[in-house]
Amino acid sequence: ELFVDRQLFGGLGDIGLILEQHVQRLFGLLRIVRSIRQLDLKKAPSVSETLDWARTLILLGVDHIDAQQAKETLHVLLKYQTDIAKAAKELSVDE
Repeated sequence: ELFVDRQLFGGLGDIGLILEQHVQRLFGLLRIVRSIRQLDLKKAPSVSETLDWARTLILLGVDHIDAQQAKETLHVLLKYQTDIAKAAKELSVDE
């Protein structure tokens, strides 16, 4: 789990807590994308696809991304079925 310095957001009250939660969520998402980009894929996820995936997770109301939620939405992040299968397998290993 990522450590976020509470002093960074501490003086902001409730807004600081909200920002801290968003930063934690963002780093979780980026950690998953980074691990997927290290796989031997036909096409690694681009920044645009990563943003599309983040938007999708927000619209789905995902507060904390886990391996299962990531696997269920990989089709937004990756274009090729073979890449989706490789990424799903990698996410299963990380559980």
